[in-house]
Amino acid sequence: MSKQTFNNSSTGRNGTLQDYNIPEDSIYEIVAYGAAGGQGDRTGREGKGAKVAGRFWLAANTSLKIMVGQEGGKVENQVAGGGASAVWVDLAEEPLIVAGGGGGFAVGDDDFPQSYSDGSLSEKGSLGWGGHSFGRGGIEGNGGVAADSRGAAGAGWHTDGESISANSGGQALKDGGQGGDGGDSADGGYGGGGAVDAATGWGACGGGGGYSGGGGGYSESTENEGAGGGGGSYVNAKGEFLREQSAVGERAGHGLVEIEKIKRAVRISTPVSMENVIDTPVISWSGTGSFNVYTASTNSGSEIPTVWDSPTSGQEVPNASGGFLWCKQELDSDGEIETLTLTATYPSEEQVYIKIAGEATAATPYVRKEGQAVTVNINLKGE
Repeated sequence: MSKQTFNNSSTGRNGTLQDYNIPEDSIYEIVAYGAAGGQGDRTGREGKGAKVAGRFWLAANTSLKIMVGQEGGKVENQVAGGGASAVWVDLAEEPLIVAGGGGGFAVGDDDFPQSYSDGSLSEKGSLGWGGHSFGRGGIEGNGGVAADSRGAAGAGWHTDGESISANSGGQALKDGGQGGDGGDSADGGYGGGGAVDAATGWGACGGGGGYSGGGGGYSESTENEGAGGGGGSYVNAKGEFLREQSAVGERAGHGLVEIEKIKRAVRISTPVSMENVIDTPVISWSGTGSFNVYTASTNSGSEIPTVWDSPTSGQEVPNASGGFLWCKQELDSDGEIETLTLTATYPSEEQVYIKIAGEATAATPYVRKEGQAVTVNINLKGE
């Protein structure tokens, strides 16, 4: 599978969710970029969107929803927040990944307020900034707080950003993620960016959308600096946060999402019972290229493992005492496992069924006879 790239579906406050179905069981790397906020006509630059990378094990036919943030609008020095980019499993309570959008930056050249407007790697939204007033960023997946009477806040995953006038705060990402409505002034970007009030004065700034929304800002005059806070970012605990590939304030313009399969993972869906095993089973394998083999033990045959061991080929399986033994493989693009063999001794004749996840064929029975070591060969040959 080649890298799948998802661009903004439109411009402004309205956009469209995009769909993607996972083609096969595998580990996928998802990289999301939030959109930038609007940039004023004077000094300083817009708040840029965060770049957030994570890896997730996803099953075939998993339906993903993809929101690509859009850049915040501007009307002279009234500047709105950019939208977050987010990916989640359809109907899930929490997203897989969110990259915070940048806040609007109206005026100023000081690095201190400028840093507030970039999309953050923290789950919290950033504080807005302004010589007149500003609002705090959201926490725990909620929208931010607006600046007094001017800049609206960015949305979070769960709740809207605070509004100044009707609907000027960004809409919660899980509810659609529309940018705030600025009326005759600047609209927030799709992905929950906060707008600015239509009757505002100089230097109003909307907060960026994010997992938690950025706060609004209002400078009031050319002598003060003004910045909307950047939105917060998020990687679900079920995945792996790739910190070194992620960055604060990385993306100018509209957001972006990339999805790429990096490894294939195959699991034994019906694990081997270890209840009557006389000795510790031995696992061995052969193959070419780059691949990994993992094992795990659970008390229940329906209990999917969450922690996996890395065995050595030709050696005893670690932690295989009673319960059920599971096996998983991961292959890089050049990897191929030719054989995977499990050897164990059982005290009496019995049958155990083993099946590889994703195969349409029926499970294969293996008969174990009393006092005899039985070898199970499982073909995990890669594509």
